Amino acid sequence: MAERKRAIQLKFYVADEQWAKIHNLKQAAKTFNFLTEHDISEYEQL
Repeated sequence: MAERKRAIQLKFYVADEQWAKIHNLKQAAKTFNFLTEHDISEYEQL
């Protein structure tokens, strides 16, 4: 029973980790697109 519970917890942990990676990549892409669209290439321009 404890092994099954641990396996389920591990499965959710892996799913959360994968979701976070994808979410972070999407956020980085949105940021890059915003900076590109507004011709922001240097920190001082923010």
